[in-house]
Amino acid sequence: MVQIDDFLNYIKSQTKFSIIIHKDPDGDAIGSAIALHAFLNTSGKIINIYCVDKIPEIFKVFGDLIELLNIKKLSKNIIILDSPDFKRCGLDIIANDSRYCIMSIDHHQNNKLSRIAKININETAVSSTAEIIYQIMNRMRARITPKIATNLLLGIYCDTAGLIHSNTHSNTLKISAKLLSLGANLNMINQVLEISHQPNRLKLWGLALSRLKFNAKYSILYTYISNKDLVNLQLDTFDLSGLPNQINKDERAKISIFFYFDKSEIKGSIRTEKDNIDTTKIAEIFSGGGHKKAAGFVYNSRIREFWNS
Repeated sequence: MVQIDDFLNYIKSQTKFSIIIHKDPDGDAIGSAIALHAFLNTSGKIINIYCVDKIPEIFKVFGDLIELLNIKKLSKNIIILDSPDFKRCGLDIIANDSRYCIMSIDHHQNNKLSRIAKININETAVSSTAEIIYQIMNRMRARITPKIATNLLLGIYCDTAGLIHSNTHSNTLKISAKLLSLGANLNMINQVLEISHQPNRLKLWGLALSRLKFNAKYSILYTYISNKDLVNLQLDTFDLSGLPNQINKDERAKISIFFYFDKSEIKGSIRTEKDNIDTTKIAEIFSGGGHKKAAGFVYNSRIREFWNS
């Protein structure tokens, strides 16, 4: 609560803010950013939201407010949402620039921004960053409109895969119920996410499943998709959303890893349902991070070199 109070006190004293979300933005990053934008905007603040990547088209129905990142346009007050470090949100260039006041709101473990941020709200026990934004607004006794409620529920819904993952706690359900009572449009969320289940997306998932390999010695299940696969099926990286969780349903595996081979880097998504396994320990080997049961990394290397290792 102390950090939330510090955050609220600071924003009262300032006028302009830039909200930054991570590359390959998901529903939690997008929903949290749009909800926070609406909250700050009603307080008379001047707000811009930036992302280093384009926002998936299906999410624009929730608010088409997110611009491509332009360092020159940044306010001195930067709020980084749902990202544990500068690299993931494209802000490496300002990492040591004292002209900026960095604030971080995140729910990932091993948040590296805590050493730099003026204010660091890092709640690892919650389901999503959207849940933290709700706490901030609740602390302020701010009015949560149906649009804000819908965006916050979008964040919670996406990060818990529809309230079914192990990061869904009793308080998550209470907050979700409260958001519904405030006018959150769950039907719209479901309809938008259902649009993504197009035939080519199912073909992509089928391709990944056909490539599954199981390492019996370490009980690791893994597969991959390449950028070429996406191009051939006229899809983009958003269509990979949910695939790591689907692979993790195989009961043989203690750990599942989904690899995405881009042009010059490998992205890994690690999952487990075992309480005695911490996936962040694996991700950290490749300078990644995340949560105990869901983590990821980006590795810049030749694919053959990485795969052989």
